[in-house]
Amino acid sequence: MNVADPVERVILVAAPRKGSADASHIQEHLDELAQLVDTAGATVIDRMSQQVAAPSPATLIAEGKVAELQALVADKGATLVIFDEELSPVQGANLERELACRVMDRAEVILDILETDRRMIRKKIQYLKRKLVDVAQHRRTVRGGRQAMLHVALVGYTNAGKSSILRALTGEHEIFVENRLFATLDTLTRELDLGAGARVRVTDTVGFIRKLPHHLVASFRATLEEAGEADLLLHVVDASHPEWEEHVEVVQGVLAELGLSERPVLPVFNKIDAVPDALEFATRARALYPGAVFTSTVRTDGMQTLRSVLRERAEGVRPTVRLLVPASDGAKLAAVYRLGEVVGREDLGADVALTVRAEPWQVDRLRETLHLTASGDGDRPSRDKENR
Repeated sequence: MNVADPVERVILVAAPRKGSADASHIQEHLDELAQLVDTAGATVIDRMSQQVAAPSPATLIAEGKVAELQALVADKGATLVIFDEELSPVQGANLERELACRVMDRAEVILDILETDRRMIRKKIQYLKRKLVDVAQHRRTVRGGRQAMLHVALVGYTNAGKSSILRALTGEHEIFVENRLFATLDTLTRELDLGAGARVRVTDTVGFIRKLPHHLVASFRATLEEAGEADLLLHVVDASHPEWEEHVEVVQGVLAELGLSERPVLPVFNKIDAVPDALEFATRARALYPGAVFTSTVRTDGMQTLRSVLRERAEGVRPTVRLLVPASDGAKLAAVYRLGEVVGREDLGADVALTVRAEPWQVDRLRETLHLTASGDGDRPSRDKENR
């Protein structure tokens, strides 16, 4: 089923339960659905809504509303009607017969954007689960080896600016950024140099969205495999969006379904430049989310603060070791300063004792290439016999 037929003319329909939270945000939710339809390549020509006290098992909306929608379809020449609510197969078939045009629901539009056939989802998920067992084992091996470093994953509501954050952090302008829903559909990982030997791996992920069906969460689980291996989640929030609090709740809910709710999270409120009263917003957000960072990739506000926070987190996983280097060996001294962050120095006559913060692989490289003995217990350091 392809939404992106150039002749598709779409009418949107919202039918939330009367008195529900969705009922108080009908226009905002239809606006988001319109963005999804635009991302899929179709054109919205009109919209309709009805708060339902009891959903009709046959058509979701009441019989009179179906007749009204039927007249609107005929008058506007619509070729497709999309409901913001999930439709059962029976409801979809009945509505198509009554309206004499195709009918889809929100989940089907998302599936279309993700280029996933609903009938193939189960088979695809099973394949990905088998594949991820091997991937997870490989990553555990890598994480326990010499290349260990802090792994950060960018998560958040779709179009919150995760890719823009990654591009601003890395300076890689070729990273794809576009102001639309689901601009990022594949994960992308980059290694970030934070200075003084501190490095982190940062992964961009597909954005979450409201009303994500359970069967689609499983598909997202495969896409978010990198987030599952991350040490820290950067939860990017579009601070300029009027529904940002609902977006936060959606992301937290999906993370819980993915089994990631206990993972350390750093809230990053992005697009702060587009907030009318940024100071008032920051005060309110900090009260709710202590430690939050506020950024703008347009004016680069807060990006240095974010880098500093990431550096502190990276240093937390880097042990401090003490190395004894011959004072006369300038090359070895330079190598230590190059490979790690020297945080202490003590001159001992013929030798220099250096306290170095470094990642495990950096310590291994120092010991292998410079024949130095590393010690993290705070005792007086020593050198290998061949260096005496």
